[in-house]
Amino acid sequence: MEKITREEIDRLADLSELSFSEEKKKSMIKDISGIISMLDECAMVDTSSVGEPKALKISDLRQDVPKCDTFDALTNAKNTEDNFFVVPRQVE
Repeated sequence: MEKITREEIDRLADLSELSFSEEKKKSMIKDISGIISMLDECAMVDTSSVGEPKALKISDLRQDVPKCDTFDALTNAKNTEDNFFVVPRQVE
């Protein structure tokens, strides 16, 4: 049984501004339906005997210690200024 419809595939394609051939759409319906079926099976697993997840504490994390000094880090950089990397602007 299909878990996702052709209309839903078309809607997703429109939202993402993509186009797919009919063959690709059929393949996607089969693949996505299979994924949803596997997730449905996972939802049926009895997890009542599994304890609550352990909360991560900051003390559980490693210390953030640099492995090299600033000079070593900047040695092979294309462009630096005042001990910082200079990179092209990505957001305007």
